[in-house]
Order: sequence, then C-alpha cells, then structure tokens
Amino acid sequence: MSMGGWLRQCCACGPRSVIMVTAITCVMLFVFDGLQSSFANYIYTYAHESGVEGLKKYEGAILDACFWGFFASGRLIAVPIASKVTASFMLVVNIIGCSVALFVTLLFRWNHVIIYLGTCSVGLFVSSMSPTVMSMAEQFIDINPSITTCLVVVAALGEALCPVIVGNLVVNLGPTSFLLFCLAFSLSAIFLYGALSMSGKQTAKYNAARPESWIWLSSKQLIVEGEGTYIKPSGMKYYSRMSEDSDSTTNMEMAAVGSAENLTKQQ
Repeated sequence: MSMGGWLRQCCACGPRSVIMVTAITCVMLFVFDGLQSSFANYIYTYAHESGVEGLKKYEGAILDACFWGFFASGRLIAVPIASKVTASFMLVVNIIGCSVALFVTLLFRWNHVIIYLGTCSVGLFVSSMSPTVMSMAEQFIDINPSITTCLVVVAALGEALCPVIVGNLVVNLGPTSFLLFCLAFSLSAIFLYGALSMSGKQTAKYNAARPESWIWLSSKQLIVEGEGTYIKPSGMKYYSRMSEDSDSTTNMEMAAVGSAENLTKQQ
C-alpha cells in the first residue's frame, strides 16, 4: 500500500487536498496554541529578569492578568464579528495584529508602556486564532471525528511543548529570546495561512460553495430558514399534533365555556 493510501485509510479524510488541509490546520493549531501558552507563561518571567527600567517584579502578575483579561475579551468580541465577516479575513487580521504587536514590543522592549500595550494587544489578537482557523478549515473540508482527534492532539502538543522550548531559550539566551520565539511563530503563521488558502481552494467543498466576498458573509452563506450552519446546512422539522387535534381542542374549549356559563346562571 502506498503512503497516500495509508494516510487515507488511517485518517479517513479522503483525497490528497483534504489531507493537506488537515495537516496545515494541525500545524497552525500547534503554532497558535504554542504561542498562546508561551506568552502567557513567560511574560511574568520577562518582567522579573528583563531589567526594564521602572518595571517592578510584582508587575509580572499584572501583565499576566492583562494578557488573560484581553484574551477573554477577544473571545467575547469575536462572537458577533464572526457573524458578519468571514473566517479567512478574521484570521488575517489576528495574525497581522499579533505580529505587529510582538514586533513593536521587541523593538521597544525597554519601554515600560510598550510592554503593557504589547501584552494586551497580543492577548486580544491571539484569543480567537485557534477557533477561527478551525472554522476556516471547515469551509474547505468536512471535519469528521478522525480529523477532530488530530486537531485536538496537535493543539495540545503545541500548548505543552512550546513553553518547554521557550524555557530552554530563556535560560541559555536570555529573556529577550522569549519575544523572538513568539514573533517567529507569529510570522510563520502568515506563510501557513497562504498554504492553507491555496490547498483549501482545491477542495470540492470550497468549489461547490464559493463565497462571494473575502471579507463579508454573503446572503448565500447565511441560513435564512430552519436551523443549520454555514459549513453544513441542515434543516430541522418540528412536528406537532396541534393541527390534527384542532377540532377536538376547539370542542373542548366550547364545552368548558358552556359549563362555566351554566354554573354562573345557577349561582
């Protein structure tokens, strides 16, 4: 059996283009979750060991709280935005915003204010990267249980392994290597996004439901009737016996009204 056939049988995810989309999505989840966990774990260490003028050691806890606060806010803000714009556009904004924030933080790493602004910006932009890339991948392929398992496992590996790598870099090269690592991961996501887009546009699912706009969700992408999703529309019928029993129900109501009137007259 060839390698391609073995992968199809193992992953149960179909043609080569589907395998490519799955593999690239796994790598992107590894990068995003690794970036998130690395920054959250080592911004406290950076505040302790960087020697930035005016940055007290206790402010490491404040920076960590700022990151997670803006992370939660970003997840909340992304919900209404995702109903208006496409996942592809959201992911581009997140990657570029995170890269710019990390670059500015690295460039002005001795500035007290820039460290706070950079931490908040990274938390805001990195918050919705992982769910957005999964939503983008679902526009290209059907996410079955086998693919979901691969995505979850690889994302967990990124969240577990990247802080270990960053810890060794900080010990050997100093605290600035922490920012360099995060910036390198964020910049690599730009190339991974291009690869995911090119691979996804070759899938049958994308060609069957090609979006009208790269930014805004079009009318074809919205489900007007029934219950369903943009990725895999599905209708749901609601069954009721009200129409079948309408005559009997009406008769019962009239009988109840008549009984009430008779009772009133007797009183």
